[in-house]
Amino acid sequence: MIKTPQHCYQIAQRSKQDREICLQQSQKIRKFVPFELKKQDMSDCFLISEKLYGRQHEVETLLAAFERVKSSGTTEMILVAGAAGVGKTAVVKEVHKAMASSGMTRTISQRLDATRIAQPRSYFIQGKCDILQRNIPLSALVQAVEDLIGQLLSETDAEIQQWKSKILSALGEQAQIIIDVIPKLELIIGKQPLVPELSGITPQDTFILLLKNFLKLFTKKDHPLVIFLDDLQWVDTFNLTFIKSLMTGNSDTIRNNNHCDITLNNHTNQDDNEGGLLFIGAYRHNEILKTHPLCVTKNELKKTNVKINTMNLQPLNQANSNRLIADILCCSEALAIPLNQMVFAKTKGNPFFIRRFLKDLYDKGLMQFNFDVGHWECDITQVKALALTDDVIESMRIQVENLPKHTQEVLKLAACMGKSFDIKTLSILYQKSVVDTASDLWAALVEGLVILEVDNNKLFLNKNTYSGTISSQEGKQQLSNTNSIPQYKFIHERVQQAAYSLITDSKKQSINLEVGQLLLDNTSIEQRDEKIFDVANQFNVAVALITYKTGATKLQR
Repeated sequence: MIKTPQHCYQIAQRSKQDREICLQQSQKIRKFVPFELKKQDMSDCFLISEKLYGRQHEVETLLAAFERVKSSGTTEMILVAGAAGVGKTAVVKEVHKAMASSGMTRTISQRLDATRIAQPRSYFIQGKCDILQRNIPLSALVQAVEDLIGQLLSETDAEIQQWKSKILSALGEQAQIIIDVIPKLELIIGKQPLVPELSGITPQDTFILLLKNFLKLFTKKDHPLVIFLDDLQWVDTFNLTFIKSLMTGNSDTIRNNNHCDITLNNHTNQDDNEGGLLFIGAYRHNEILKTHPLCVTKNELKKTNVKINTMNLQPLNQANSNRLIADILCCSEALAIPLNQMVFAKTKGNPFFIRRFLKDLYDKGLMQFNFDVGHWECDITQVKALALTDDVIESMRIQVENLPKHTQEVLKLAACMGKSFDIKTLSILYQKSVVDTASDLWAALVEGLVILEVDNNKLFLNKNTYSGTISSQEGKQQLSNTNSIPQYKFIHERVQQAAYSLITDSKKQSINLEVGQLLLDNTSIEQRDEKIFDVANQFNVAVALITYKTGATKLQR
């Protein structure tokens, strides 16, 4: 069954008519005669295609790397470099989809099928470096491990019990150290005894070694582990040190202050199936120098047996840009050429900017759907008169400034939290109810600046949805229709940066301090372990303002 919106019926009436044709054939001639589906099926809803264009070679390169790791049980690193908005993350996620569809990774339906327990699959896990969380050690890898644990929790009870046994064997009596940082692990292995501090060994060293042992459970020759870390231009040295250690397979022992080697567990069983790790990293090549820690780590890894490749993702050429625009306009490629020439000159083939530019045209009423010909049309003369600034941050900033004031205020707070945020925590910072916070955020959601983290491959926009005034009932109704706490994310880091830039420099530290204090005061003791990095990051930004002794003492606690 096709699930992507652009390939589905655009109007329910057309679907009803096709089903009636099938019913008539069944009743009258008792057999089905092939006929064209969705004939004259059209809608005036503007659909932004998120399909990949011109990236087949890159996708095949990544899949080939996975096959090499899988067949040989080796370790390999592939770095995807490119400018912001060029589609680095989209390429990697397309590989994840291809792996899932071919059975290389486990889908939800596969995990729920008890007959597949004996058929191991690879795990694809991902984390993201955040410019606002650079002071939090291993934040991106912790995200990836949380992703992995979430996948394990979706498996059958029998599989979870198997993983519980393996994890406890790998972590031994020190499992609580991992739980302290990643509380979700307790849902698999249960409560663990407290761990006394080892003499001469820092907690950080202990945690790193245990995390390595944990991940090694999933790096097997027949089902290798794929780790994807995004935005490595903001990576911290702790993440890089851990990655280097994991990929080079350094000894699973650490040395205390007395220069004695200590092994933290007895999980030393070796088998011929060990190995198999593919690390994929994405970064903006124009935002790092040769002295950047990523470049240093890459050069160090080149001296080992780890295979390293770098793919430089270029903007789309005019042909692929034209295909993208033709799909959005629902017209032939020939008809899209005049508009593509104008758009390409403005966007230089950047896929993200192409989509945003076309949405700007739509929002300004410069595109209309022609039902007579079945596609979108626009006035090229008017398009030429519309100048798109080269400063993308400034362009996004203007778009955010055009939102209602209450939406701007809630977006500023959301930007302080990072690219992704949940509505419950945001409501605490906003000091309003969850429902009212979602209502005030609704305008940004409709504008496509913020999206709900759901499994959609398309961004579906209806021109009639937003008329310049947002009804608070729409946001409240949407929130009341879900039983879980909605998770949101900015459509791109540039949008988050644009929202954050609306905060004046003189107020940024005080706002971060206020955000940190509100999080600390409104987080229960039971939840503080889970939120500790979020709270610490806010105070790290505002550390210059924390001058009172009582305040510093409270933070230490």
